[in-house]
Amino acid sequence: MMKIAELARRAGVSRETIHFYLREGLLPRPRKAGQTVAFYDDQHVERLLLVRRLREEKFLPISVIRRLLREGRVRAGRRDIELLSEISQLSPPDDTEDRPVAAVARELGVPPEVLAKAGTLGLVDPTGKLGPGDRRVLEAISEAGRGGPAAREMTLADMRLCQRHVERMVEAEARLFFDRLLAGDPGDAVAALGAGRAAVARFVAAYRARCLHSVVDRTLAEIDAGIALAGDSATRPLSQAARERGGYEGLLAELGARAAASGAPQVEALFALARLHFGVGDHEALASLLRRSLPPGLADDPRVLFFAGAARCELRDLATGLQLLAQAVALAPGFSLARAMYGATLLRALAARGGTPPSSGSVLADGTRGIAELDRAAGDEGAPASDRRWILYLGARVAMLLPPILGRRDAARERLEDLAGLEVEPADLEGVRLRGNARLALGLGSEDVVE
Repeated sequence: MMKIAELARRAGVSRETIHFYLREGLLPRPRKAGQTVAFYDDQHVERLLLVRRLREEKFLPISVIRRLLREGRVRAGRRDIELLSEISQLSPPDDTEDRPVAAVARELGVPPEVLAKAGTLGLVDPTGKLGPGDRRVLEAISEAGRGGPAAREMTLADMRLCQRHVERMVEAEARLFFDRLLAGDPGDAVAALGAGRAAVARFVAAYRARCLHSVVDRTLAEIDAGIALAGDSATRPLSQAARERGGYEGLLAELGARAAASGAPQVEALFALARLHFGVGDHEALASLLRRSLPPGLADDPRVLFFAGAARCELRDLATGLQLLAQAVALAPGFSLARAMYGATLLRALAARGGTPPSSGSVLADGTRGIAELDRAAGDEGAPASDRRWILYLGARVAMLLPPILGRRDAARERLEDLAGLEVEPADLEGVRLRGNARLALGLGSEDVVE
């Protein structure tokens, strides 16, 4: 019998290594002679020397050694060990295996928040220990952590995508390997795997780059085509028949009389009248109202700028309309309907220019900015219900023109179908108009709007 110091000397390992192998189940438990005293025997020496040989000469990972010991194949399955060793040596041995992931991550300079995010995505287990190949995974995560927040987020998400697909690819590769192994000499199968590994790795990298190039080219072409179609995405006005059913003339007369009065109620009546013109799509009347009846001091009111901008856009003066809408958004960032109209008009303006670069110098930059403004507006669930219907319609109308690869068309179609099925009273003139335009966007007819 011997204590741990003697065991460490005879096996040529440290005490820490013995404790580690005990925790990992590679050594039988010693005989305890007290709370802090344990005795070992020759069986422990023999097992330690065996584990050292498998680790240092055969480069087998701890998990494989543990399984071989558990299954009793170390003595009887020497050919299996040789085969596993040959497969393991296809990758360089990693001297950080079995160390805590968090400790090695700190050494590699992985920021804690990046390691936590990588753990959430399943790229690595921050609380576990390194397994075969894990250090190289951590090195890649470390590179991802050197960029800014947006770059980190995108790179880690891209790694997660690659992880899912690579796992499926490796399962298929394993089937190919074992088919070859079962059909002939195992050594030949391992040799074939090793000989082709570098070539396959280069092919995967080259083919990924080729596919990315092809997808980007196709997507940019589809974005250009979508921008061109956006030029014809104006919202059609309410038909005369729908106006008559909804009592438009009576409401127009009532609001007109209130707007002609004096005092604070006049201002609110003026805005209600402007909303009525906007709602039915009578943009000439809206522009005229703002020219004739605007009280002093309201020229910079975000609502005035919005109505004026919307009118100019629908009257094909897109440059002036964009400028007015941009001012409305700048003065009232929470005015989501103005933001949505601004985003949609950015795309219409690009189409009107025939895809020529705008002042920003990039068609793609202005196009994506327009989509971003629409997305931000759609995220405002606290917008008034009447505004929110418009926001969802404008966003869905544009999304239907975007490339399929962006994955927005299905949700956009659902939104349009919801709007096309609105159950509204004839007096809800805006709702009737939106329902008609949603039907047109889906390729359905509608008598509620002027086609």
